[in-house]
Amino acid sequence: MFRTKEITKKVLSQGSSYDGLIIVDSTISDGAFNGTGVINFNEEDKKEWGIGENQVKAPLTGAFFGEHAKEIAGEAHNGKWGVVFAAGKQ
Repeated sequence: MFRTKEITKKVLSQGSSYDGLIIVDSTISDGAFNGTGVINFNEEDKKEWGIGENQVKAPLTGAFFGEHAKEIAGEAHNGKWGVVFAAGKQ
């Protein structure tokens, strides 16, 4: 059983030039998390991708899986952009 806990982390993409493609700000409760994903683009990239200031945030959901919650998966999307992610402890 998980305690309720606030987390803020960066989701990295292998080979990405961004220091955290998505910044996750969420609350963990009972093995799941809900919150907000914020795309971490600079102003030039936002313009290139057509992402306005009111479109940088998206609802985020996910959960922990496996023995001792060694795996995590989640997604965030807002109709303009989206991301899915998964990871496991090695």
